[in-house]
Amino acid sequence: MGSQRYVSNDLTHFVGRTLIDDDKRYDLLVQIIRSGKLSFPPHDGSPIELALDFSKPVTTDGLALPCIICFCDIPLADLSLHMSKYSQFGISFSKTFLVGAGASPVFYVARDAASSFSSCISQPEYQDRIDASISANKMDKALYYDSFTSSTMKFITTLLWIANRAVMDPKEGGTSDGSQCTAEKSLNKMGLSNDLIEAAIKELRNPQFHDPAQYIWQYLCLSVFGFIKGFDSNLHEDDADNYYMEREWRIVGSYVVFSMENLQRVFLPKRYASRFRQDLPNYLGQIHFADAE
Repeated sequence: MGSQRYVSNDLTHFVGRTLIDDDKRYDLLVQIIRSGKLSFPPHDGSPIELALDFSKPVTTDGLALPCIICFCDIPLADLSLHMSKYSQFGISFSKTFLVGAGASPVFYVARDAASSFSSCISQPEYQDRIDASISANKMDKALYYDSFTSSTMKFITTLLWIANRAVMDPKEGGTSDGSQCTAEKSLNKMGLSNDLIEAAIKELRNPQFHDPAQYIWQYLCLSVFGFIKGFDSNLHEDDADNYYMEREWRIVGSYVVFSMENLQRVFLPKRYASRFRQDLPNYLGQIHFADAE
């Protein structure tokens, strides 16, 4: 254990929050340990499909949620509050192991914080919030992030459409006298330099770079939007929506495959101890009784 006791050497994942009783949560815990795989919904072995749901604002944590596995960075002695919000059934891994599997901390955004920027690009889906912000002469981080995420994706989609026209449509290609194609002129109007445009089109023509949109979407889903976590700063620490207290880490877009030796600790109520040892006799790691005082 390091000298900074407010962080943990392990990252913990609790299971069964939405299940109706502890027996079902226990069964799920045993099922996960036996399978050696920690997954995200629908937990049926379906191929991983990365998708961003832009019907949901990025700061409500629903935009990329279906392909996320979450962990908390909370020391063992301070986990009781977190367990009261989620469940008393869980497993923990070392940070080293999970970092190797792709885990990284989230980027917290206080939704109710005043934004240092006082305006945003008009977006129809957020127009009511934008109008209210203008009337109050105040913008919060939630509106700033949500509206600019929407406008960013529309802008990127436009760039891809224009760039692909320059590559795929012969009528949009450059002329024999070296003049610009229509698509390049459009990109110039957006403020992009000729060097950048030429480099982008060259990359699009690279046979190894088959689908630029797919790569960009994967990058945004896996490395940007999937790690943004909005929270309300004025909520009490025991509020179920006070996510900042979790010090969350995430793995986005992949499952965690593990062996029993990779488990640092199993969490469950003491009344399940005998049943657990019978169900999983090969587990020799630590067991923490979640209901211990």
